[in-house]
Amino acid sequence: MAVVGSEGQPGDEFGFQPPPPGERPWRHPSELGSAGGSGRPFSLVTPRPEPARGRGHTLLIALVSGLVGSVVTLAVVVQLGGFQKQPPSPADVQRYEVADSRSSLSPVETAEKVIPSVGRIDVNGPKGQVAGTAVVFRSNAQAGYLITTADVVDGAERISVTIGEGPSLPAQFIGRDLDSDIAVVKVDAPNLPTVVLGRPASKLQIGNPVIAVESSSASSAARGANKVPVGTINGLNERLASDNPNVKTLYGMVKTNLRLTSEATGSPLIDATNGSVIGIVTSRGYRAPADDGQALASSTANPSTTTDQGIIRFATPIDYANRVADQLIKDGRVRRPWLGVNGDGLIVDEAKRLGLKGGFRITNIENNSPATEARLHVDDVLLSIDNVDVSSLDDLTIALREHQPGDTVTIFYFRAGERQPTYATLTERNPGS
Repeated sequence: MAVVGSEGQPGDEFGFQPPPPGERPWRHPSELGSAGGSGRPFSLVTPRPEPARGRGHTLLIALVSGLVGSVVTLAVVVQLGGFQKQPPSPADVQRYEVADSRSSLSPVETAEKVIPSVGRIDVNGPKGQVAGTAVVFRSNAQAGYLITTADVVDGAERISVTIGEGPSLPAQFIGRDLDSDIAVVKVDAPNLPTVVLGRPASKLQIGNPVIAVESSSASSAARGANKVPVGTINGLNERLASDNPNVKTLYGMVKTNLRLTSEATGSPLIDATNGSVIGIVTSRGYRAPADDGQALASSTANPSTTTDQGIIRFATPIDYANRVADQLIKDGRVRRPWLGVNGDGLIVDEAKRLGLKGGFRITNIENNSPATEARLHVDDVLLSIDNVDVSSLDDLTIALREHQPGDTVTIFYFRAGERQPTYATLTERNPGS
């Protein structure tokens, strides 16, 4: 029921008094009359636009309110210490070579930069006491991690490390990997100086000048007897086989002509141009000259790699050694990817007949392997894995070790006169072993 207000204007039973018609977008029916009556037809009134100064006034109020809120929030954050420097977590420190870095330092001066990170490692075990070299490649506020060779810590019952002229420190065995001849030990010493990790094996060239620092030469340098062996890289991607079936074949090794002692195993192989570490020296495959005593190990290099006369020393490339060491620290073992193929590299005549530069012919594919899922067949010729050419078992091994189980790789192969692509998700052949 409509109610008339005190001014004679339409209202309602709650006493609502509408504003004058000119200021409302609507009209009460009593003001308009019925659609069929004598009054004006029913219509909606278009609202008048709000004055611009009203919108500006509203925006100004919102802006001021936001600024006030921000100031209050900032005050709370400051009061609670939000902008105070938080204590850093004990993050590991590792150093890497800057691309194309070069130095004018002499070999002795270059070695002196590395010596603070080189230590002697002494191992007691069933074979008695064995000594070698270890190098600090990672450290934090609690401890330092050192790389050495797997042969040095074989059967270790007690390990100690002496860095420079410091005290002998007990070391914890972290893990070792026979496929790379790499091992890691840990010492509870904070903020140890670390070496600079250098370029990967794929960037090295035959003829590059190299030096090495072993624990005995580091001690001599500390006493002022600065003698540093200098040599060159004279082989890349070398295979180190062994007559001992219990000794793993090493692939992709760097070959040098450095004259080193028996304690050199585990020594850093250093780029003489910038002081970065490009490899970890192994005792395996060492062939001493006639006047330098017996070889350090029963392992011998592949006959195709031992044609040089004189000293031959091999090293595991640092990029591979570092990946292995990282996994040993994380898991205590190395997870290796598996494709599931066996075969041989194409001989030159066969490659020419097929119009190829080279390749790896598959002679066997294991059941339930990534190769079967990739629909590879016996007699297919593998050409590349993720743009890395494959022409031999060595190439295949090196290409695969750049990956982890679970990685999906692009494979190009040759079948029926055509170069074809496929994809394989690599797995781990023997998880947990």
